[in-house]
Amino acid sequence: MLPILKRIVQNHIPVWVFSGDQDSVVPLLGSRTLIRELAHDLKFKITVPYGAWFHKGQEIAEHNSTVNW
Repeated sequence: MLPILKRIVQNHIPVWVFSGDQDSVVPLLGSRTLIRELAHDLKFKITVPYGAWFHKGQEIAEHNSTVNW
C-alpha cells in the first residue's frame, strides 16, 4: 500500500487516510503507522499531531496527523 500511496502523493493528488478506532478492517494503529512512514519516506513535516476533535467541550472523534507537502 505504501508504494502506491507514495506515487499518488508525489503526483500532487490529495489523499485522506482515515479509520475508526473500533474498525477491525482498517485499525487506527495501521493508519497512524502508514501516515508516519509516508511522511518519513517523503521527508514531509507533520504539522498537526494525532489528537481528538472536540465540539462544545465533548470529544466527538479523533484524527490522525496532518502532513503538508
